Amino acid sequence: MYLILFTSALIFGLYLLLCLAYYLFQERLIFIPVHRKSSRSLALTKEFQEFNIATPNNGSIHALLIKAASNKPKGLIFYLHGNTGSMQRWSHMGQELCDFDYDVLVMDYRGYGKSKGKLRETFMQEDVQAVFFWVKENFKYEKHIIYGRSLGSGFAIPLAANNDCNALILETPFLSLLHVAFHHAPFIPVKWLIRYPMRSDRKITEVKAPILIFHGTRDKLVPFQSAFDLFSLISNDPKNEMVTIPDGKHNNLAVYPIFRERLKAWLNRE
Repeated sequence: MYLILFTSALIFGLYLLLCLAYYLFQERLIFIPVHRKSSRSLALTKEFQEFNIATPNNGSIHALLIKAASNKPKGLIFYLHGNTGSMQRWSHMGQELCDFDYDVLVMDYRGYGKSKGKLRETFMQEDVQAVFFWVKENFKYEKHIIYGRSLGSGFAIPLAANNDCNALILETPFLSLLHVAFHHAPFIPVKWLIRYPMRSDRKITEVKAPILIFHGTRDKLVPFQSAFDLFSLISNDPKNEMVTIPDGKHNNLAVYPIFRERLKAWLNRE
């Protein structure tokens, strides 16, 4: 009897320690940045301008404006990247979007690359808003496309909901980060522990611009169902579209012809 009680108490104690560790170290699971002091290794083939933008809550955001080949680009793509790496990786992703005849603004979140500031969801959302406002104040484009990839979708959706833009494009988005966390750790009460819920489901219905979603059926990081449930909130509006890529994974959607075809069609809209 005592052995059973001792074993139960031990298991419960270990479970509490696991929950505590999840709460204390969740930033290491959500944000996987690479810190950099120099931009010399970016090795971009297109012209770019580099900026450090002061934001609220003692933030300093490093951003690149990558220029399209055309002297008269169709507009600007405001690109919000995923949770891993830094500008060294994501600037090249942004550069690829320039091929659609758009300038592309890529920014590193605080704690990534050369960006600085204390991590907190509200602070990061305010950074994104501040940089978007700064871009619109300093550069005049006829069109503004907000593009959120994976983690970046959690910032892109509120930004599009709170600002005018011509389109919102989401690559491998989630219903909420809370939903993804529960998918990966259903045995942990993430609802009470997660400090970065990123409730895209609460903001996407406020977006007035057309919305395009890409997601693969074999995405193991952000389950397809999460994106499908997100789209279901806006599917009754004919201007919105979800492109399902059979067998597509989290990081390889760009290799599928349908991805580039639908992306090009949307970016060529007048």
